[in-house]
Amino acid sequence: MLRQFACLIGLSISSLALAQASYPTKPLEFVVSSQPGGAADIVARLIGPKLTEAWGQPYVVNYKPGAGANIGPEFAAKAPKDGHTILISFAGMTISPSLYPNLRYDPIRDFAPVSLVAKAPLVLVVNPKLKAQSVADLIAHAKANPGKLTWGHAGPGTAQHLNGVLFANAAGIDVLQIPFNGSSSVTTGLLSDVVEVQFDNMASIMPQVKAGKLRALGVSAGTRLKALPDLPTVSESGLRDFEAGSWYGIMVPAGTPAEIVDKLNREIVRIVALPDVQDKLVELGLVPFSNSPADYGAMIKADRDRYATIIKQVGVKLE
Repeated sequence: MLRQFACLIGLSISSLALAQASYPTKPLEFVVSSQPGGAADIVARLIGPKLTEAWGQPYVVNYKPGAGANIGPEFAAKAPKDGHTILISFAGMTISPSLYPNLRYDPIRDFAPVSLVAKAPLVLVVNPKLKAQSVADLIAHAKANPGKLTWGHAGPGTAQHLNGVLFANAAGIDVLQIPFNGSSSVTTGLLSDVVEVQFDNMASIMPQVKAGKLRALGVSAGTRLKALPDLPTVSESGLRDFEAGSWYGIMVPAGTPAEIVDKLNREIVRIVALPDVQDKLVELGLVPFSNSPADYGAMIKADRDRYATIIKQVGVKLE
């Protein structure tokens, strides 16, 4: 009996080793939860060719936009657990469980985290008519005028909205949150004096800043962006230890063998460190960042819990 048990263990280990060695055995399918051309798509098209070079298997991108970007994760969660379906994960997945009562996937239960690829910090911008020249000035102004500072966001439950609430809570200020239909509409409102403050991604907002139409006060990253070395972080310019924003990463369906997850992780970490990949991510206003499956999983859980608290505070629910 002991000999049979040992043989079974040996066969199991051999099978796992074989699965890792032979993976991948067919084309890799990247699931993107948005239209072509967005940041998630660009991440897929940065990672995909590098995996093809390394492993000899082609890749395809499968676009699954719609339903608050929840169609893609729902599709990927039901895919075979063999590592060939790769979800470009995003911060919104940690928001959706608290936002949509009928969500048909869970970002922790239904997925195995592989690695983060990039963080997407937000730039804090104001209408130039506002006298604030720094984050500290903005906070002081808001405290002197409680409930009067107008803060535009891209819609209830969006990263812009919730991170704006996080900022206000951390700063101890009362602002007037004003929803718009998308971030570009917020910028239009900011330019036309409808609102005074906005959080937005670097690629979208910096052309207006460089044209002198808006003033950037800080970036919500932990360190200054290489693409904007002169722009201080929110933390160093008035709100200590504040860090917020979005992110993009790699996940596979839960139940994918750990050996495959680890092999994929090692390759993603190598790819994110490549100079040409880093340059492209920085150009997009992203911060290249890879980590272990365990660390990525812990980050996802922390974000889910943090946003759950904020969503309960603001009382947002979507169908």
